[in-house]
Amino acid sequence: MAQYITMIPADEGNEELRQWRVNAWHDRLAPDDDAYPGDPLQRERNYPIAVLSERGKKLLGLEKW
Repeated sequence: MAQYITMIPADEGNEELRQWRVNAWHDRLAPDDDAYPGDPLQRERNYPIAVLSERGKKLLGLEKW
C-alpha cells in the first residue's frame, strides 16, 4: 500500500483556483481529473473537516505567505 501526497502552495495570484482549493477542503471534495480518480464512493464526506496547521492554511490558500 502506498499513499502519495502532493503539496503545492496556492497561487495567490489566481483567485479562482485558490477559492476552488478552499471550497474543496471545506466541502471535502476530492480532485477529479486525469491524475486523481476522485472519490466515487464519497468516503471523504464521512469525516470531519481537516484541522490545518499554520503551514497547512498557507499551503491551502486560507492565509497568505
